[in-house]
Amino acid sequence: MRSAWAWLAFGVTLVCAVGQSVLLASFQPLTSVGSLVEGWPFIPVATVVGACLGALVVQRRPGHPVGWLLSTGQCLTAVGMVTTAYGARAAALGPDRPADLGHLSQWVGTLLSGTTGLQVTAALFLLVPDGRLVSRRWLPALFCCAAALVAHTAAVLTVAPVDLDAGGHPTSPTALTADLYLAANALTITALAAGAASLVVRLRRADGEVRRQLLWVALPAGGLASGLLLLWVWDVAVGTAEGSTLVVLLLPVFLAWAALPVCAGIAILRHRLFDIELVVSRAVVLAIATGFVSACYVTVVVLLGSLPDGRTDAVWPSLAATVVAALAFQPVRRRVLRAADRLTYGRRAAPYEALADLSARLTQSPTPEQLLAATAVAAGTSVSARRVTATLALTATPALRATWPAEPPSGHPPLVASDLAIRDGGEVLGHLTVHMPAGRDLREADRRLLSDLTDHAALAFRNAKLESELAASVATLDRRTRELTQSRLRLIQARDLERIRLERAITEDVLPQLTPLPERLEEAAAATAGGTPPDLEPLVDRVTEALEALRRISHGVFPVELGRSGLGPALRTLASRARRVATFHLDASVDGLRFAPEAEAAVYSCCREAVQASGTALEVWVSCHDAELRLDLDGLPARNGSPAPADPVESMVDRVEAVGGSVSVRSDAAGTSLRARIPAPPVEPAARQAEASAQDSASRSGPSAFFGTYAEAPQPRRSSSPTS
Repeated sequence: MRSAWAWLAFGVTLVCAVGQSVLLASFQPLTSVGSLVEGWPFIPVATVVGACLGALVVQRRPGHPVGWLLSTGQCLTAVGMVTTAYGARAAALGPDRPADLGHLSQWVGTLLSGTTGLQVTAALFLLVPDGRLVSRRWLPALFCCAAALVAHTAAVLTVAPVDLDAGGHPTSPTALTADLYLAANALTITALAAGAASLVVRLRRADGEVRRQLLWVALPAGGLASGLLLLWVWDVAVGTAEGSTLVVLLLPVFLAWAALPVCAGIAILRHRLFDIELVVSRAVVLAIATGFVSACYVTVVVLLGSLPDGRTDAVWPSLAATVVAALAFQPVRRRVLRAADRLTYGRRAAPYEALADLSARLTQSPTPEQLLAATAVAAGTSVSARRVTATLALTATPALRATWPAEPPSGHPPLVASDLAIRDGGEVLGHLTVHMPAGRDLREADRRLLSDLTDHAALAFRNAKLESELAASVATLDRRTRELTQSRLRLIQARDLERIRLERAITEDVLPQLTPLPERLEEAAAATAGGTPPDLEPLVDRVTEALEALRRISHGVFPVELGRSGLGPALRTLASRARRVATFHLDASVDGLRFAPEAEAAVYSCCREAVQASGTALEVWVSCHDAELRLDLDGLPARNGSPAPADPVESMVDRVEAVGGSVSVRSDAAGTSLRARIPAPPVEPAARQAEASAQDSASRSGPSAFFGTYAEAPQPRRSSSPTS
């Protein structure tokens, strides 16, 4: 319904443009200086073309402000021009006429003609092409347009119709009227200059299709603002121009004003501004087809009627004309449709050129990304699509995609999507998703063309798929090779570190107990030989401490408490020994539950390595949720650069991933955080009993089996008197 008002405005504009031409021709030649000063033929052409474009935009997008500004502004200008022409005709035919309709027409024309149209045009420059300002900082420029319109209206309202001369100027303006006219003109030129500057800003930020659209609108905008500025400066500095001088000053303004709708039409037709090229294309087809059928019908009827004894009132000439027109219509329709598409879409109407370009690209062995981009471009340009996405389906990695154009169109109505599979030997290698403008679906010829294109590209897609999968396999193999190398280095480093740890532990805990024994034994032997019973208790204590130290060193990685009592008690024991460097937060969900031995061992190992590696405040959280052990470590040392082979964090990652868990590590200058998740459903007590025994025996190293407690070892016989 709203588009009907826009087309009504176009009809009024067309009638007013014709009426202005008729009125001007009734009292002066159309080629005279007077007609040129009235804007003929530039302004009538500009108003008709602009109103038509505005109606087309409103029909396609009823809520778009640019369409309504075009329709309303051109209609008001046309009404003002025809009333001005009527007033000029009345003044020319009766110079000394009393107050009549001519004065009123001149007054209405002064109110609605050029100045009002220029103010609407300035607002149009600020809002094109998306109907929004560049930013809120341009809001004063839009207010400037409204202020200019208010000042111009107030200036005209202060003048009576009889006080206007033939040119629409006040014969004796008051100071208020002169000030209002001056303010209106200054504000109008300022608004036009701001609109032109807004277009320049949009041009600097735009690229591709949007830049070409704006360029066609910016050229006449700059010319119009410059011409009006020159005219206003001349009027203020020199005075009102007349005759040929006035024509020279007005001609650039009229040319720029007339070029504005023409350039906007080029932006619409050739660069798809406002997405109305489909409407224009079908209108061209309908007009040419209607003209062809009418001409064919009339020609046949006239030819048959001119034959001897031909009777034009008989039914046979009409029937013959209908048959001839029907037979000729379909071939002509195809050619007309192709010509209209060529007019509207340009090179995009020559689709097989795009297919030839794609063939040339395929011979250059493009990469998968280049192949997808070339296929999307070829499909989009061949069927005049709004957007095309080419997809290459891969097995082990995510699919590759390329979209043409690179930036999706914004502010357009919903698109009609069609999906075509790219097959080779029955296997789907990818997809081609074609988005057409709203209201237009793929024609049968378009589908045949796209089918040819997909068949042509199928073999290249297979090669690209093999190449991508091979590259992914090579990358995976390379990554695993690096991981294996790092793991081997970590194993070697861990073995060396374990040897160093064992040596240090023996040196610090065992040797201090055993080193004095030879000397003490010699003293005991000497005392025995002298008949004095030796005191062997200190020696027994030292040997016992050495045995306990060796038992602790050689017992293995995990304490006996882990296998017998579970993860909770073992971690509490570890926390009690490491209370100076670590704080443990053990959730109640861990107490009283037993888990798979490998899961408990992984969590305990990570906690032990974190305690050994951390020199600062370490925070440890251990909990169980949804059959999953969760370990969170905060306060680990910061990792600078690539991890070292003996990096404790890498060792933790290896342990967790070895039991099927997942790890995330975040490191910064303040330290490193580790989050580990290990699948670990609770184990039944009966099953856990056997697992605990297995873990207990496995946790003991070979040599530790030969170390007994002091109570189990043979005790020396003690006597109160020396033996004989």
